[in-house]
Amino acid sequence: MYNVCPACGQYSEEEIDPAGPHAVCPACGHRQRFRRLPLFVITGASGAGKTVVCLGLVEVLRECVVLESDILWRSEFDRPEEDYRTYRNLWLRLVKNIAQGRRPVVLCGSVVPDGFERCPERRYLSGIHYLALVCDDDELIRRLRARPVWRGSSDEA
Repeated sequence: MYNVCPACGQYSEEEIDPAGPHAVCPACGHRQRFRRLPLFVITGASGAGKTVVCLGLVEVLRECVVLESDILWRSEFDRPEEDYRTYRNLWLRLVKNIAQGRRPVVLCGSVVPDGFERCPERRYLSGIHYLALVCDDDELIRRLRARPVWRGSSDEA
């Protein structure tokens, strides 16, 4: 929605004017107003409890859109050499578009802050706030070993 200029049809994610805030088309100069809302990220190691927390937040944070980051995961995003940048930028683009409906996003998934901060779509957000879930190592191992085989984590613990 905000990467294609409504005036000339060109695609760009290169320039914004935070004072507006406006997306600015580099081809024709058209300025498209948009809302800059924060993103709230709940992160942590596999087994730390992100999914359980995410499910609970859906019930209590009615003013937010609560999402689990794994819903968009596909094998073509498995590119550690680029630090999963394509995947993370896709998430930020989705968050930017959801924000236009006046609701911030709470995203539950494994990410370090640098993973989002270097993405071009980051500029469309007013801020990113991180909460890292942690638990005792022995508890983490117990949780990973208790997972079903299809999750692929019980042998790694």
